[in-house]
Amino acid sequence: KTDRVVSDLLRADSFSNISLNRQKTALIKKYAQYSPSIEYVSRAQLKVAGLRFNPKNFRPISNTYTRKIVYFDLANKLDDEIKFSEKSIIGRTAWSEDGKNLLVGIETADCYQLWIVKIPSLKKKQIPGLCMNEIMGDSFYWVNDQEVFISTRTKAQAKAISVEKVAPIGPVIQESLGRVAQNRTYQDLIKNQQDEQILTLAIKSQPVIYNIKSATTKKIGREDLYSGVSLSPDKKRFLVAKVVQPYSYVVPISYFARQFEVWDRHGQVTHVLHKSGPFENVPIQGVVTGPRRMNWLSDEAATLTYVQALDGGDWKNKVDYRDEVFKLYLLAGGKTKDESIYKVKNRFISLDVLDRQLGYLVEDYERDSKWVTTRFLKFENSKLIQDKVLFSLSEDDAYNSPGSPYYVLNSYNRAVVAVDADHQ
Repeated sequence: KTDRVVSDLLRADSFSNISLNRQKTALIKKYAQYSPSIEYVSRAQLKVAGLRFNPKNFRPISNTYTRKIVYFDLANKLDDEIKFSEKSIIGRTAWSEDGKNLLVGIETADCYQLWIVKIPSLKKKQIPGLCMNEIMGDSFYWVNDQEVFISTRTKAQAKAISVEKVAPIGPVIQESLGRVAQNRTYQDLIKNQQDEQILTLAIKSQPVIYNIKSATTKKIGREDLYSGVSLSPDKKRFLVAKVVQPYSYVVPISYFARQFEVWDRHGQVTHVLHKSGPFENVPIQGVVTGPRRMNWLSDEAATLTYVQALDGGDWKNKVDYRDEVFKLYLLAGGKTKDESIYKVKNRFISLDVLDRQLGYLVEDYERDSKWVTTRFLKFENSKLIQDKVLFSLSEDDAYNSPGSPYYVLNSYNRAVVAVDADHQ
């Protein structure tokens, strides 16, 4: 009897987090399973280039998952479970901006499906004939209230990846070029041509836009080795990152070469930004050289930000500033303009945008003292007019930790740090 009680306790669904709609009228409760069944953990998996994924449904391997989601109306305070098949593995969910629809990813044995749930009726419909590829990251998001961006599987991925012997075309050669370099010992690296072919087949995807009103699908760009496709705040452009061959045999895919581009809504390249990597000699606890952490700036229509190391990415180098933060403006004719906005004394951690364009929070880290500093930066006409330390403490100082910012959605429907109207 005791064994049964312990077993039931371990297998019980755990309430993990909530997802609130933009109108703050309803939320989704997610119940996670942290003690998966033997059947779940014994699923097929492939390991290559630092990735571990299911070769049948093209999802990353994880030992925790959502088993149940519940719709909760804040007006009537009632729970209503959104039910799928009994053994459904629920992935990510995403509210539409108007709060009238919810996207739900559902993992089956051989497909990662996308379902649309009407709110508040909870009527649901699977997008037919479509399986997603989520090996390289999130595979869907709302473009607007009617359109959804989806990273779909290719025709070659219609069936599971089978591991077959590939005749070598020559010896595997690695050359050090006589340089002494630090490097970690990584797991699941590419070892031969067979691994290269598996990786190429696995990470290719086809971006599409699905219209929920007309139930039509439109391809954006072509099948390629995408590692990320993100929408600009004004919803008119995509920032695209592609993995570039040849592959490295000494580092995982996160350090492979990348090509960065900007597309218009039709998948046409408007700006070729830069190629970076491969990064095979990154110092221990160091960072890559060249532009990194490239993202859309949340409070501007179509401006990018990135960070660049000023110390060669190596803590051993003594410099006044370790990192520099830039804005990247997209100009006509495929041209761009870089603008330095701040030099960071220690290693850059994050940049958070404050609501109503009131400024930024920049966090940095000093490795030797394990010290974290958060600064408030305010600009006026691209000129820094205020630079104030908000928090400065050891990363081990849990008692004085200020916690995490509270985020709200701005006019671009992007997460920004909420600001008290009385304390601007």
